[in-house]
Amino acid sequence: MKLDTIEYRETAFKYATSLAKKHTSELGFLPFPAYEAALDENRLWLQYENDEPCGYLLFGMPNRRVIHVTQTVIQTDARRIKNATQLITNLKAVGAKHHADRIVLRCAADLDANHFWIANGFSMVRSTDEGNKRDRLINLYVIDLPTAQKRLF
Repeated sequence: MKLDTIEYRETAFKYATSLAKKHTSELGFLPFPAYEAALDENRLWLQYENDEPCGYLLFGMPNRRVIHVTQTVIQTDARRIKNATQLITNLKAVGAKHHADRIVLRCAADLDANHFWIANGFSMVRSTDEGNKRDRLINLYVIDLPTAQKRLF
């Protein structure tokens, strides 16, 4: 399904906002306009399992050098079968194509998702409890993309 079709936009918006609502405690809250803006800029991607949506990735590229993963979630029954890994692999490819240096994200320290990020090559660079309303410890993860390494030489 093409990312810019009306059908994709409607499906992606309904699916992502519904899944986000189910997982608000893990993801936090984003207002609907954030999902709409991401769709406008092809920054909200659905993942499919058996031709049905099973998760999504929402990201930002504020300065094109750094990609920020805003939300990644796979519905519970589709986890552990590489769906999230496929989304991240696709994001790395887009980052390399656009000459981004790195991908960064924030993940609450109490979530099992921390194991996923480490298994996919991300490094935790620090933890903080600042800037969140729930008094949770938040881990900051980074992965450098091959483009950044080329620029060093």
